[in-house]
Amino acid sequence: MYNLGNASYKEGDYNSAVSYFSEAVKKNPSGEKDCLTMINLALSICNTIDFNDLDTKEKTDMAIGILKKAKAVLLENECASENGNGHNADAQQLKEDIDRTIAELENPGSSGEEPDKEPDDDSENVYETHIKQW
Repeated sequence: MYNLGNASYKEGDYNSAVSYFSEAVKKNPSGEKDCLTMINLALSICNTIDFNDLDTKEKTDMAIGILKKAKAVLLENECASENGNGHNADAQQLKEDIDRTIAELENPGSSGEEPDKEPDDDSENVYETHIKQW
C-alpha cells in the first residue's frame, strides 16, 4: 500500500494517495516507518487543497478543516506534538507549517502581506514536498 501511495502521490493523484497511505497506516506496526507513512498521508491530505482557489469563506473553511485533519494525522502516535517535542523532526516541521497555514487562513492579512495582493506565480506551496521514502 505504501508504494502505491508513493506512486499515486508522484502522479498527482492525491486522493488515491490518501487512500493508500491510510491503508498502509492500518496495516503497518508503529515506529519510525509509521511516522514516515503519517507524514506522507498528511502531505497527501494537504495537497488535496487547491490553495489558488480559496476565494470564498466556504472554501477557506473547508481548507482549514482539511488542514486540521492532516495535523491530527501527525499528532497520532506522537510523531509530532503540540509542544514541539514530537519524536520525528519532519513530522514536527510539517505540523508547524500546517499550524502557520491555518493561522494565515483564519486571519488573512496578518502575515504582513498586503491583503489584496495576488500571490506571485513563483510562490511555492509548502506542501509540494517530496514524500518520504523508506
